[in-house]
Amino acid sequence: MRHTLLLLLALPIFAACDSPAPEKKPEPKKDADSCALDMSKLDGTAWVWLRPQPSGPDKQQPATRMKFHNTDGKLKVDYTASSLSEVYPYSCEMNAKGSIATCIEDDVHAKEWSRAWGATHDGKVDTAALSAATGIPAAEFDKVSKEIEKELAQLKGDERTETFKTYNSPNNKIRGKILVAVDTKKCMLTVQDKYIAMVDSRPNEYENPVGTAKFQQSQEDWLFEACKDVESANTVVADGATAHTYPAGTYEFTSTLSLKDRPDPKCTYSANIWKDWLALTPNLAPDDPKKVKWSIKVPLDAKGPHVISFERYKTCGSAPPEKMGISCAKIHIE
Repeated sequence: MRHTLLLLLALPIFAACDSPAPEKKPEPKKDADSCALDMSKLDGTAWVWLRPQPSGPDKQQPATRMKFHNTDGKLKVDYTASSLSEVYPYSCEMNAKGSIATCIEDDVHAKEWSRAWGATHDGKVDTAALSAATGIPAAEFDKVSKEIEKELAQLKGDERTETFKTYNSPNNKIRGKILVAVDTKKCMLTVQDKYIAMVDSRPNEYENPVGTAKFQQSQEDWLFEACKDVESANTVVADGATAHTYPAGTYEFTSTLSLKDRPDPKCTYSANIWKDWLALTPNLAPDDPKKVKWSIKVPLDAKGPHVISFERYKTCGSAPPEKMGISCAKIHIE
C-alpha cells in the first residue's frame, strides 16, 4: 500500500515535469525610427522647457523656450533663457557625428570680459592675453579696453575691492552656452543650459538653473522678439496697491508710444497683443488715437508671472506698416 500510494503521488509530478513549457510571446520590437527627428531637421522648430514638478506630470514653462533657424547655411537658435522679456541669439556648431550642437551666445560681451580681466590685473586689460584666454578676437577687446580701464580706475577703497570681487566670481554670468542633442526615445531635445564666467583670469562653465533638461516641441506661434521698451506699458492696478504680487482676476494693460516716437497725425497706428508670448488680439486700434494709447483687459488665473506685449505698427499712406518695436508689462499672480 505504501508503494502504491507513492506511485500515485508521483504520477502527477512526472506529468508536470514532462509537460511543455508555456510558449513565450515575443516582445514587441522597439522601433528605433519611431522618432523622425534628428539634428538636421531643427530649422524652423520651436521648443519649450518641460519642467519636472514635485508631483504629477512635467509641465511646460513657456518663459524658457527656443526656436531654431538656418541663416546663410548656419544653424542658429533664439533662446529666452527663462527671461520674461529678453531673447538671446546663439550660433551653433555640430560635432563630427552631427549628434550634438554646441551653441554660443552671439554677443561676445567684450566689456564684461574686460571688467573680469581687470578685476585680477589691477584694473588693466591685456587684450592679447584676454583673447588667448577666451578665443575671442583681440580686436573686440581693443574697442572697449580703454573705456573699461578708465571706468575701473575711478573706483576707490572698499568700492573698488567689492567691485573687483563681484567681477571675479562664478556668479558673474558673462556669456551663454547651450548643448543640444535629440532624445530619440522621447522624441525631445536634451539641453544643457550653461553660462561662462571668468575666475582668476580663466573662463569657467557653470550650469544655469534650467540645468540639463528636456525640451518638448511646440507647434504654437510663440513670440521670439525681445521687449526692449518696458517703460511705455504698464498694468493698471488698484490705487494705493504696493504688493508685487496680485490675486487672480482681470487686469487692464495699457501702452503708449515711447517719448522718442511722437504721434504723426498723417499716420494710423495698430498693435498686436500677445499674452504670455502667444497671440491674443491682432491689429488692435488705439482707444486714444491722438495720444496713441492702447488699453486691453485680460483675465489672469494661473499663478506665477504673466507678460502682456504690445507689438506696435505705424502705417503712413500707401506705405506698408512700419514696425515700431514691442512694449510689455509684467504682473505676478499670487
